[in-house]
Parts: sequence; C-alpha cells; structure tokens
Amino acid sequence: MVSGVTGYIGGSSYGATWGIGTGEVAVSGTGSRWTNSGSVIVGLDGIGTLTIADSATVSAASGVVIAELSGSSGTLQYRGCLRCPGNGCPGCP
Repeated sequence: MVSGVTGYIGGSSYGATWGIGTGEVAVSGTGSRWTNSGSVIVGLDGIGTLTIADSATVSAASGVVIAELSGSSGTLQYRGCLRCPGNGCPGCP
C-alpha cells in the first residue's frame, strides 16, 4: 500500500523547478492499493501513465486528473474486470 497527499506521475510537482518529465506507475495484484487524501495527477506538465491491473485499486479523495497543463499527456490504463454495482459483470469472479 502506498499513501500520500497528492501523487504526480509525469512532470514536476507544484513549487518545484518546472520541466518536462516522463513517469509511469503500475499498481497490480490483489490487495495492492494506492490511496491519496488529495489527488493523483497523471501528466502534470509532462507525460504520465497510470496502469491499474489484476484487482488492484487506486483512490484519490480529490479525484484523478489526466493531462492537467497545456502540452502535457496522460494515460490511464485499466486491465481487469470493472465491477459494476447492481449490474453484474460477465466474466468477473
């Protein structure tokens, strides 16, 4: 488990020296989770990729932001079964 206030993937954080950066984070496996009391920003001022796979979870109280600033790029990949409360999901365990 990883916990934090705000997570940045791809780029610098606010208050740091601005510059294009590239970052990739994968959260994978049953019981794996990334929990933030703030937000998760995928592609702040650079290129970011967040992959969630195999029953892992990512939660952010203030939401997940994709490609926040002009010229940035963000990708969110989900590999696995999306659980749809009340609707059921074919093929889900």
